[in-house]
Amino acid sequence: MHSQLWLTVISFNSMVAFLPVAAVILVIKPAFWPYALSIFAGILAGFVDVQGAENQLTALILIAFPFFLGFSQSEKAWRWALLAGMWVPLSELVRAGMTVQGQLSFQSVSIVLVLGFPILGGCGGVLLQRLAQKVSPAGSADPE
Repeated sequence: MHSQLWLTVISFNSMVAFLPVAAVILVIKPAFWPYALSIFAGILAGFVDVQGAENQLTALILIAFPFFLGFSQSEKAWRWALLAGMWVPLSELVRAGMTVQGQLSFQSVSIVLVLGFPILGGCGGVLLQRLAQKVSPAGSADPE
């Protein structure tokens, strides 16, 4: 089999296998949901990055998921950024290891810079949460 096909099969099946494992963990410990979501988003971003030549969808995934998690739990925003962002460089290393040459290209090495996207997303979520707290303090009634 061609190495790209193997990588696709491995990446996709990793995401599929992650779901039942995450479901079991969430039944035991429901508070694990942000970790599970961050890890799944990172695996998805790594899968999308390896599959396509365009990076816009990868960047969107790496910004959006940490953004919402940073808004949800601002004190741990750095964790969501790290858990989501680490999978793209890891997928690039796996892809480089599976190629015939087995060498990292400049593009593969510079993929470590992609960690900036989830950090920006997480920080944006934290800033929005703080702004929302100032505009609508906790305990105020909903206008209905």
